[in-house]
Amino acid sequence: LAVFAVSGEMESLGEILTANSAASYMLGRLQNELVGSNISMIIPEPYHSVHNEFMVRYANTGTKQ
Repeated sequence: LAVFAVSGEMESLGEILTANSAASYMLGRLQNELVGSNISMIIPEPYHSVHNEFMVRYANTGTKQ
């Protein structure tokens, strides 16, 4: 099971804070490559390009997309 901890703070919203070894294995990236990246990197289009907007809206309003 891939597990990520992702920032909910506005200045770093969506930043991957931690990723377990299963996430690293599934994505074919080292854990230190994942940490610091934006979670949208694992989301396919058409959602990838608008995911940050979704997160900002949810953080500001609590409204899901």
